[in-house]
Order: sequence, then structure tokens, then C-alpha cells
Amino acid sequence: MAAAAGLPAAVQRCTRRRVRVVETSKAYAAVFYRLLADEQRLRMLAERSGRYELARAAAVLPRLVWDAAGLVPLAADNVEARDLLLGYAQSLALLVDQAVEVGRREEAVESAIRDDRVAVVPVRPALPEGLLPRQLLDDARLELEELGEGLLHAREVLGGAHDDRTQSARSGESDE
Repeated sequence: MAAAAGLPAAVQRCTRRRVRVVETSKAYAAVFYRLLADEQRLRMLAERSGRYELARAAAVLPRLVWDAAGLVPLAADNVEARDLLLGYAQSLALLVDQAVEVGRREEAVESAIRDDRVAVVPVRPALPEGLLPRQLLDDARLELEELGEGLLHAREVLGGAHDDRTQSARSGESDE
């Protein structure tokens, strides 16, 4: 009987460690719900993109949501708790906006590359077949293919460098 009396209390303590309830009547509950919606959006973006940076951010989010849920009841009376909650929400919203923008840019670059590949039509040599040695034509074709691959790689590198500068500029860092 003593074990039965102690079991509900133990379950309640264990559950309280893993669950935080955010009541809609709290003044800053709406901020938390926006934060929760942004957390879900970032998770979906991370799953779709497969980028390491987004997956890492999504892995850290449960702790952020947990902390934010604990700040909601305190935010009405405590300025520091309110500032932290609003800061969490703004930071996560900015991160989601940046992730969406990076995804759009990646899609635009990939689309441009696909369009370039479709637009490239094999061109027949302007000179008659027997005028140039076949080996020379094959060497020229291989070099042009390597040049094309180098240009695609340069686009990818320049696209990544542009995204890094954009993120640095948004976060207030300067490139020196």
C-alpha cells in the first residue's frame, strides 16, 4: 500500500520534469506559440534540405523551446524573462527567414544550372570532317567539358561565398 501511495507522486514528479504547460491566458503565450511555429518550420526546412547547419540548428531547438516555455509564466512580471523570451523568438524568426532565403537561392542556382545544361546543344564542327585530325577534335571536346565542369564548380563556390557574406552582414559581422 505504501508503494501504491508513493507511485502517483513519483510519476507526477517525473512527468513535471519532462512537460511544461503553457496556458493561453498568459500574457506572452502568443510569443511562445510563434516561437513554436518557427521551430516546426525550421525542422521541416532541415529535413527537406539535408544541410548540416540546419540539421544542427534543429537538434538544438528542443532545448530552446523548453527554456522558452519556462519563461512564459515569468514574462509578465520579470523584465529579464520577457527580454529573453522575445530575444529567443526574434532570433529563431531570423534564422528561419535566412534558411528560407538560402533555400531559394540554392534552388535558383540549381535551376539556372539545369537550364544551362538544357540550352547547350551539341554543335557540329564548322569545318569538314576530314580537315582536322580526329584526335585533335576529341582533345578539344574533352578540354571544353573540363572547362564547363570548372565553371559549374566556380558557380557553386561563388554562390556559397555570397551566402556567407550575406549571413555575416545580417549578423553584424564585418569582413576585414
